[in-house]
Amino acid sequence: QYVVVSWQNIPFLGWLSFYGTWDVEKGEGERHQAERVEDFKLDPRGALVFRGNRPPMPLSSVDMLDGGPYKHKDFANKGPHLVYNKTRQDAVLLDDVAYDSVMVQLLVGQPDQGLINKYFELVVEGTPHVRVYRVR
Repeated sequence: QYVVVSWQNIPFLGWLSFYGTWDVEKGEGERHQAERVEDFKLDPRGALVFRGNRPPMPLSSVDMLDGGPYKHKDFANKGPHLVYNKTRQDAVLLDDVAYDSVMVQLLVGQPDQGLINKYFELVVEGTPHVRVYRVR
């Protein structure tokens, strides 16, 4: 069996989680944050600085996807995680649950370490746009 993870699905993670956790009896699901952001700069101390009057937003981490080596930076802040696809100039803010999801970690994580390597074998490396894994 194979798993394909694609950047195109990351911005829809909020809706995917909502319908993926839908409880038919309760008539509700859990929606996790996956919000596209634009017009910002990244402060080296780990804050997203927006143009205009919106206050800076502290970040827990940043993942920079540009097709090169893995680039991840953790900050001592409490806040969302920024995942930035440099080749598409596209950025998404994710809450902890969305960021830790299998879909996100398979796309942004290091495929040769941790739980990814234990359960999945990378067979096609197309970061930042797509990765294909074989399930072990």
